Amino acid sequence: MEFWEDGLSAGEEAAGAAARLLEARSALAQEQERESEYRLAAWPLGF
Repeated sequence: MEFWEDGLSAGEEAAGAAARLLEARSALAQEQERESEYRLAAWPLGF
């Protein structure tokens, strides 16, 4: 098994990267949902 300089194996590094990606995608989805809600709320005001 190959280890990186920080002592993590390639599999551990990949698992960490996948977890960070899922977290970022979740945050993006939440932001897009909030933006959609703001647009719906502002629509009757003509914005």
